[in-house]
Amino acid sequence: MTLVSTTNEGVAGPSALTVSIERTESAVIVEVAGEVDLSTAPRLKEVLDEVAPVSGAVIVDLTGVSFMDSSGLNVLLQRREQLLGDHSGATVRLIVTQPSLRRLFEVTGLNDVFELFLSSAEATGRH
Repeated sequence: MTLVSTTNEGVAGPSALTVSIERTESAVIVEVAGEVDLSTAPRLKEVLDEVAPVSGAVIVDLTGVSFMDSSGLNVLLQRREQLLGDHSGATVRLIVTQPSLRRLFEVTGLNDVFELFLSSAEATGRH
């Protein structure tokens, strides 16, 4: 497991983002914790751009995310579009357990764009 951590001084004060990466046979699991906002979204993008499965899925576990704004949503959308464009067959799946984040995806209509799951077992197909 690879751990990446960053702290940025945001507009309203410091915001922290921790990202860990786990590779399995069928997926790359990216666990994200903290706040995904204008100051931390570039770091999340950098990490997501580094993980490139040949096939399978990039699973982004947002269980530990306490806040996400449009910057974070944009990063997730960009990564999804990149994977669709390279015709590798890879997909982006999101684990979203926080009610406030689920609501964000519903309000923006992105719950129809992304596959949303409640657990890692669900997202990887290991029920």
